[in-house]
Amino acid sequence: MPPRRRSSSGYRGVRERPNGTFYAEIRTGDEHIDLGTSETAHEAARAYTPDEQRRLLIDETDERAWLLWVARFPEDVVAKKKHFATCKTTQKAAKKENCLFLRADKAAKHAFIKAQIVGPHTISDNDDRWAD
Repeated sequence: MPPRRRSSSGYRGVRERPNGTFYAEIRTGDEHIDLGTSETAHEAARAYTPDEQRRLLIDETDERAWLLWVARFPEDVVAKKKHFATCKTTQKAAKKENCLFLRADKAAKHAFIKAQIVGPHTISDNDDRWAD
C-alpha cells in the first residue's frame, strides 16, 4: 500500500481554505468530523491530535469495561449468545413459514384464475381475488 499523502499544510487531516485559514477534519469512509478552523496549520494540527487521542482512550476504556463485565458476569455472556441464537432460529422459522404461506397463496390464486378462464365466470371483475 502506498504511503498516505500529506496535505499542502504538511499535517495529516489539516487543509488550507481559500481565505488562508486552516481547518482540521477526520475522515473515515464517507464520514467527516470537523474539528474546527484555525489561523495556522500548526494550531489546526493540535486540534486534530487530542481528538484522535480522546477517541482512542474512549475505545480502550470501553474495551476494559467489557472485559471486566465478562470476567464478573460470565452468565450474561452465555445468556446473550443464547438469546441471539434463539432470535436467529425464530427469524429463520418465520421466514420459512412466510415463504410457504406466500407459495400457497400464489398457488391458490393461480388455480382460481385458471378455473375462471376455463369455466363460467362466477365473480365480478372488481373482486379482490383478481388482484395479483
